[in-house]
Amino acid sequence: MSDSFVFYDLETTGISSSKDRILQFAAQRTDMNLNLVGEPIDIKIELAEDILPSPEACLVNRIDPTKMEGAINEAEFAKIFNEEIATKGTIFAGFNNLRFDDNFIRFLNYRNFYDPYRWHWENGRSRWDIIDLVRMTRALRPEGMNWPVGEDGKQTIKLEKLTKENNLTHDNAHDALSDVLATIDVAKLIKENQPKLFNYFLNIRNKDEVIRLLNTNKTLVYSSAKYSTEFLNTTLVYVLDVDLTTTSSKVFDLRSDPKELLELTAEELAEKWRYNPENRVSLLPIKTIKLNRCPAIASATTIKDEGYDRIKLDKEIVEKNIKFIDDNIDVIKEKVIAATKILNQIDEKRFEEKVKYPDETLFDGFTSNTDAIKFPNARKLEDIIFSTTNLNNLYKLYRARNYPHSDQESDIYLKEIIKQKLVDSGALNQYIKDLIEKINLEENKDNKIILDSLLDRAKSY
Repeated sequence: MSDSFVFYDLETTGISSSKDRILQFAAQRTDMNLNLVGEPIDIKIELAEDILPSPEACLVNRIDPTKMEGAINEAEFAKIFNEEIATKGTIFAGFNNLRFDDNFIRFLNYRNFYDPYRWHWENGRSRWDIIDLVRMTRALRPEGMNWPVGEDGKQTIKLEKLTKENNLTHDNAHDALSDVLATIDVAKLIKENQPKLFNYFLNIRNKDEVIRLLNTNKTLVYSSAKYSTEFLNTTLVYVLDVDLTTTSSKVFDLRSDPKELLELTAEELAEKWRYNPENRVSLLPIKTIKLNRCPAIASATTIKDEGYDRIKLDKEIVEKNIKFIDDNIDVIKEKVIAATKILNQIDEKRFEEKVKYPDETLFDGFTSNTDAIKFPNARKLEDIIFSTTNLNNLYKLYRARNYPHSDQESDIYLKEIIKQKLVDSGALNQYIKDLIEKINLEENKDNKIILDSLLDRAKSY
């Protein structure tokens, strides 16, 4: 098959790709001109016994995990995904899939003994994301589309708002298949009205093209959720480095005064740079661009004069800031490198302190080739012994969750995990307590039905 898109979306039990699970997978293949190819895919996946779904997530996606007619187990879905959906030349795309859905697919594959990464790079496959294309289109080439405003009076790119403002069909927001078809329609609208930008952004899904842009441009336009909606999530940045070992690049927001990069120590820079979960921001205007996440970057020349006004960027201030960084680039780079090392040490310590179960350890390191070649045999439920305790325990979970009673030792291990993770930790009691409180406060009848089902499931342990 020639290159084609698979637009996809997930509904999940929560936001943690390592701890939560996929409840619904929906997808639609299109050709490169966004014409639909084949029938839509809509699959419900059974929930593992040891997972407590977030009530908030279930109320948003309107899925009751205890009542999913026709649902298949996770191992069956993993097989369908890897053998029937991830075909040669497929470009996986969605609306914020790079930062959310793709990680869920990686953990899905990890838990079910498929390579977590090959699905989006091997055999001409790749991945893309419409959400940053939308951001860049709004900031640089907004003509041809209507741009919605949220209840707070600020511009928004929420999918349901975009479709409504542009008279596109989107009957059931937060249903995975409805969101997929809406995403395709938004992509079509941009392709029709701004074909050059569409094709340009499609081209930079290639990591080598991203590296070329970063290496040949001192300054770039960058559209990202990291930047304020007030500025249409877009600014001009100064490229401080390109690090191939970490597949990342550090960039400075030229909207900000760079003098503090000289005035603060490396320790002070690191402290200011650290992400604050309370206000969900970093106070240092340095961001990390991941080279393999199709960043929405472009040459500074793509901003027209009216574009500066649109994103509220003062050209004179930008030029002044560029000169300051140019004059002090060696010292600035040295400090940024030192601050990065400090942050990495903090992250490593926090990473080591976390209690993780076998299916949560994907990012702890790559699987050895010796173990990876055993994956197909594991999927056949053969008697496999891996070289690590973690993989052996993961195999027990795989068998107990997907093929209960196929192995007594695996069933016992799953019961131990449930006891440790849910009962002994107090998580189950707290979950039940929170659910009862939500049910007592809930006025919507349909919501109460879902919450009651979750409570019955929790009480059954």
